Amino acid sequence: CWALKNLSLNEANKKRIAGGRGPRLIVEALRNYPVHAGIVEEACGCIRKLVWGNAENQNRVAQEGGIEAIITGMTAHVHKASVQQQCGLALGDLAWSNETNQARIGRAGGIPPIIAGIHAHPTHSGTQGGLALGNLASLCVANRKIVASAGGIPAILKSMKTNLQYPGVQEYGCWALRHLALDAECKVIILREGGAGIIRQGMQEYPNRAGVQDQGNAALKNLLS
Repeated sequence: CWALKNLSLNEANKKRIAGGRGPRLIVEALRNYPVHAGIVEEACGCIRKLVWGNAENQNRVAQEGGIEAIITGMTAHVHKASVQQQCGLALGDLAWSNETNQARIGRAGGIPPIIAGIHAHPTHSGTQGGLALGNLASLCVANRKIVASAGGIPAILKSMKTNLQYPGVQEYGCWALRHLALDAECKVIILREGGAGIIRQGMQEYPNRAGVQDQGNAALKNLLS
């Protein structure tokens, strides 16, 4: 997996690996060794490199059962921060601009483990969790409701509030809230939990950080409209 991950940094290599047995072998490693934290972490890192910016590879990994294998590995290592990071990012990258994968991750039970990772590792997983939940809620309406029912909104807001020193947590927390606020039920929860104030606090802390400002403004616009 380590070798394939490095090879996947090259776009031409991505196509060769995806066109061969690469995705199947990576998913098989995940499926066969879910209790081995190192294998889960490296395999998810490899999947991230393969699927980033590549819709064909996103679909190929999903077809091989990669989504379900990632969720199994993530659930087995809740207390391992680095595994939670890589699994959450892999799910987020598989979900990026891909509504079919977003829905599949939601149906497969992938959202509660991401939220559990934020609770267990608010500093390490706050950024990745916000990114993943934002990607999952960006197109799939059903996922917004799953995030709400699984307690994802208080988890995001708590991570933002207690990790003000990390701009990435603020930016990607706002990224998630931006999409969740499109749902009426989620909007009520965000406002009830003091989300508008927490968003503004992050924006005030990082006035020159474009990502925080852009995502914060977008989240407030959806939340207060």
